[in-house]
Amino acid sequence: MLDGTGLPTVPVIHRGAINEGGLRGLIAESAFDSRFDNPLTGEKDQLMEGLYLRTEAEGRVTARAKMVRPEFVEKIKQSGHWKHQQMVPNELAPEADMWS
Repeated sequence: MLDGTGLPTVPVIHRGAINEGGLRGLIAESAFDSRFDNPLTGEKDQLMEGLYLRTEAEGRVTARAKMVRPEFVEKIKQSGHWKHQQMVPNELAPEADMWS
């Protein structure tokens, strides 16, 4: 649906059946510039926070889930969940034209 629009989509890294161990093995370095302060190691890393999973049938999404790595969950516990923080609205830069 987004082909040719210039809007980036997340990369598909696996198709087909897979077990939990196989899913965990797919968590690798992020394709995006991100730095994560790992609370379990005290080190910075650039791993994906987790995986977005979905099943499809006849071209429609039938189920979806998100699997996040334990370090990410721990970081949320330590910093407080976003829903308990002051809201910061998303805004485009003044020169951005989302309709061009």
